[in-house]
Amino acid sequence: MIKIWFLIKFVEAVLCLTCLVIHILGFLYKHEPQPHQFIFCGTFFGALLVSLIGAISILIRNEITMVSEVILTGFFFILFIASAIVSMANAEKDIHLLFLTDAEETWHDYFRFSRMQSLLALTTSLIFLLHCIYCLDLLLVTTDVKPPEQSLSVLERRDLDAIRPLKLRLNFADWFYTKFKGFRAPRDQESIESF
Repeated sequence: MIKIWFLIKFVEAVLCLTCLVIHILGFLYKHEPQPHQFIFCGTFFGALLVSLIGAISILIRNEITMVSEVILTGFFFILFIASAIVSMANAEKDIHLLFLTDAEETWHDYFRFSRMQSLLALTTSLIFLLHCIYCLDLLLVTTDVKPPEQSLSVLERRDLDAIRPLKLRLNFADWFYTKFKGFRAPRDQESIESF
């Protein structure tokens, strides 16, 4: 499980770094630089830092809190979608691109940088959305380890029942295997031994 978390964080960091490099190349282009707006640098660099810090904390075996992961990845998903829209809005409002045909527009450097930045931002936002949904699924499906109830008083057991998380079955694979009895779950001992 730790390898999967590290892989997701590493892919997020690489995509954020790629978005940041494309943006830096775009606004350092001499002939027609892209606008240097805060939404791009803030989103790309902030997500890069959060992903790198998350990958390092996974490597040093810090505990992962699902609530903060859901909030951060959902927030970065929205920011990357907004930066993709702003990037293409800047391309649409460029004075040089207004009077070009569609064929001429694709070879214009400003449009190429804007399109690359927008596509990379959309790709990165989908990775963050996948991460957010995965964390939300784990947050809703798993339950915390409960203390032994024999040592608790009646009032403490009632309080424990009040704050106990709901057992929701939101995992699609579990639902699929319980719904369709003809398929065996890959977790079955027989199917594992048959390989």
